[in-house]
Amino acid sequence: MRIEGLQIILNQKEKESLKDFWKKYHKMWGLGDKEYEIGDIVTRNGNDEHIILDIDYPWMVLTVECIKTSEDWQKIGDTEDNLIRRYSLVRKSKKLI
Repeated sequence: MRIEGLQIILNQKEKESLKDFWKKYHKMWGLGDKEYEIGDIVTRNGNDEHIILDIDYPWMVLTVECIKTSEDWQKIGDTEDNLIRRYSLVRKSKKLI
C-alpha cells in the first residue's frame, strides 16, 4: 500500500499521521530513520547522484533517477526502486515555495 495511493481516501492530516507512524515503526526496528523528501539528491557510493522521485514509507523504498553516474552499467536517466538504507543524502531539495 503506497502513501500516494491513499490520497483519495485520507485527508492531509490523516496522511501525515500515517506517514509518521511508518517512520516511527521503521526507526524502532532499525529498518531506517532517514528523513528524505521527494526531490532530495542521494548517493549510494559517494560518486553517483540520484534524485528521489517517490518514497514508499511502509516498505522504506525509494524510486530514484540517476543524474550523475559513476559506473558503466548505470546511465543518466535510469530509474530504479531501492531500499532507503542503501542511500546517503548529498543535498536537500530546494523549496520553490
